[in-house]
Amino acid sequence: MTWGDPTGLARFHPAKIAYGGAHGFDEEKRALEVSVAAGVTLFDTAAMYSGGASERRLGELARGKEVLIATKFPPGFFTRTEDMPRALDASLARLGRSAVDLYQHHFPTNTASIPKLMELMADAVEAGKVKAVGVSNYSAEQMRIAHAALAKRGIPLASNQVEYSLLHRQPEVNGALDACRELGITLIAYLRTDSAWLTRFRQCIAYINKA
Repeated sequence: MTWGDPTGLARFHPAKIAYGGAHGFDEEKRALEVSVAAGVTLFDTAAMYSGGASERRLGELARGKEVLIATKFPPGFFTRTEDMPRALDASLARLGRSAVDLYQHHFPTNTASIPKLMELMADAVEAGKVKAVGVSNYSAEQMRIAHAALAKRGIPLASNQVEYSLLHRQPEVNGALDACRELGITLIAYLRTDSAWLTRFRQCIAYINKA
């Protein structure tokens, strides 16, 4: 989330403020190499992280290595659904890849049409730019909508990345985990360790949904 050398306002990304950086290229390179040596094969980033600098750094460090890369749309909170194809091309350019292994919708909002976005995702799969489609922070109901939209094109919904840990077990009771099991969707867990960052993130999403 904080890798790379962001410029401009991206230097003040909430994650950067909350967590700090990874202390430069050499430290990030060591982190990736140690991870690969330990058997890690999936690295997850997003267009929004460090203003795109995270994608650029991960692509640089992972070049030539047998790893899977996941990234996310959108690059900003107010990006429109129809901007997805252009945002995907920009992510691929930063990653230095012709296709992304897992392309995820970062977070649902009232301004983003899930069926329309899944149509664009399906187009990207058929164009060979995306190998698997995922979502992030989706509820059980939103997952079902995305799954159904993709199924019409014969494409599975591969994953839903949600906050899930021993400290945050809502997926067990809000239907998300059950829906994943029912639909054959992999649940990818992430852990938030900074409540202030998470509060700011949720406030941004609430603002978008209210707008």
